[in-house]
This record gives sequence, structure tokens and C-alpha cells, in this order.
Amino acid sequence: MSPDNTPDITEDTSEMARHCPVCTTVFTVVTATSRQVFCSPTCKETNRQSKPIQHTCPACQTEFTTPAGQRRIYCSDECQTTSRTSEDARENRTCPVCEGPFEALRTVRQIYCSPPCRKDAERRRDQTRERRPGPLARRDPSPGPTAGAATAAKIRRPSRITSTGPGT
Repeated sequence: MSPDNTPDITEDTSEMARHCPVCTTVFTVVTATSRQVFCSPTCKETNRQSKPIQHTCPACQTEFTTPAGQRRIYCSDECQTTSRTSEDARENRTCPVCEGPFEALRTVRQIYCSPPCRKDAERRRDQTRERRPGPLARRDPSPGPTAGAATAAKIRRPSRITSTGPGT
């Protein structure tokens, strides 16, 4: 019996019978072209966790081993921090407000060179939003803030009064 309580199939005559590489249970696949290798999800996970993977740290060029499930690039937190804050990780950018150059880390989403430039850009953006016509002004060219309400009042809607019987 497999670890997931799947019954063993002892007949190995069919081309659809396979051997689990973890628990050596014989199991049957649905089709002959199936890519199923393990008899259960438990065996699949056990196999995945038992295979270590060799990596080379890009910061210090040291080889280290991790389980297959972990997606580690660096051998330690120190190498990760060093790599992200090194001179190679910095890039020169241009501020869109003052057009002055500034340096920022590649992993940081910094657009402006300073908080005053950022606030100036927000102020300009808010001013352009105030100048744009609103959705009612685009549909109804008549002046006044109640133009949309006046147009809505002119539209006649059919009444939904239904009679319940004779004489009502």
C-alpha cells in the first residue's frame, strides 16, 4: 500500500503499470502516454524535498546547496545585501521635474531626485486634473452644475403601475 493509502496493483503485465521510485509501489496510470512518475502526491513531494541543488553565489562565487523547493540565489543575507547595495546595483537617472541627474538603486522605484520635486510633480498633476472637463460636461454642453440633472428630468420613463383587478 502506498503512503496515501492507494491500493497496490500487483499485476505488472500491462504497459500502464508503473513502479513508484520512492516507495516501489506498483500503480496504474490512466493512459499509456501519461507522464505520471509517482504513485501519490506524498511520494512526489518526498522526492522533491530530498534532492539538493547546487548553486553558485553571484556575490562571493561560493558554491552552496539548497533543497529543490527553495529559490535562493545568494548563499547568505549578507551577500544579498552587499549585492543589492553595491555600485553595480546603482544607476544614473534624470529627474523629470528639474531634469537634474541623480543616482538610485536598480531595485528601488524612485522617479524624482528629492521630495520637493515629487511634491511639485503631484501639484502639477492635480492642477491638470482640475482643468479637465468632467464626465457630465462632455455629454451635455449646456452650462451650469445642474445641467445633467435637468437633462435627466426631461427623460420620460414608462410607469410601472399595474392593475390588480377590475375596478382598481
